[in-house]
Amino acid sequence: MSATWEEPKEGCIYIKNEVDCTKVNELLKNYKGTGRPTLTHFGIKAMAQVLNVSRASLNCKIVFGKFVPFDTVDVTCLVDIDGGKV
Repeated sequence: MSATWEEPKEGCIYIKNEVDCTKVNELLKNYKGTGRPTLTHFGIKAMAQVLNVSRASLNCKIVFGKFVPFDTVDVTCLVDIDGGKV
């Protein structure tokens, strides 16, 4: 459920979330495949899975009391890893 105090001025939902990446860091340390995945890859994949599960209720607008789905899902990502200290 999403609630606002006033009429929305844009169709964006902003989320800031901290995630324990201990197991991901261990996986990256021992990674033997081609290419080099990063924490960003894992973070975006996790967000994609969340959006996939909830897209029917989140990716829409309400018009005259009815849910109207948007044609696309647009996502941007900003990752802050330990305050920029790696």
